[in-house]
Amino acid sequence: MKIRPSTVDKIAHLANSIDRASNTVCGEPYSTSEQLFQLLQVSGKGHGLVASQSIKRGTCIIEETPIVRLQPTTSEQESGMALARQLSELSSEKATTIDELYYDPRKVDPRLLQDFRSTGIRMAIFHTNSISMGDAGQYGTGLFPLFSRLNHSCNANVHHSFNVTTGKETVYAVVKSTKERSL
Repeated sequence: MKIRPSTVDKIAHLANSIDRASNTVCGEPYSTSEQLFQLLQVSGKGHGLVASQSIKRGTCIIEETPIVRLQPTTSEQESGMALARQLSELSSEKATTIDELYYDPRKVDPRLLQDFRSTGIRMAIFHTNSISMGDAGQYGTGLFPLFSRLNHSCNANVHHSFNVTTGKETVYAVVKSTKERSL
């Protein structure tokens, strides 16, 4: 796998565009100069998080607050309305952060594109990248921009779980990762 740096320091932009006060690298304030990872262009995979140094097994890599969060609900219509409302109320920085994430074009509702193009695409981004918080989504569904940049692997080197106490998705190394390895 060939890894090449992004032409723009997107990890700094990502860090600055989310709520820095509520996002940490496992208890420590988020700082791009001391990061365990970088956001890089990974050949054939788009932008992803890559270890910027050797990471020991058991190391906490990310604690992240969702940029958008849906509470568990029984109604699909209610969820859709809540999601559209949250997306329309985003700051320009958070909207840009979401807009940089991948989405599956098949998940864009064509009806939304007629009048609400950016909201329709952001809804597709949410549905492509969001994860359930807690077992079976008992705490809802959230969009975590850094988490969304982790590589999906059947032989994962990280594990994540939602911390109910902090309201953050937490990611730990489950094996030692060498510098430049995709996380």
